[in-house]
Amino acid sequence: MAIITINISFLKIVSSFFNNIGAALFLSLFTIRDPWVLFKTLLFVIISLSFAYVCEEFINQYARLN
Repeated sequence: MAIITINISFLKIVSSFFNNIGAALFLSLFTIRDPWVLFKTLLFVIISLSFAYVCEEFINQYARLN
């Protein structure tokens, strides 16, 4: 049970990290002028926020089980 608790705590940290990265990169989208860099940054924003959402959903599902 302690291992699962540590993993949930780790997932909370990872989720908040990717939320912060996604938000910071989203704000930087307004200053990027190169289309290729803009596309790669937008892609990374989508990936990081999606990963954070998946972590949050996993945490919520685990909380419903307990």
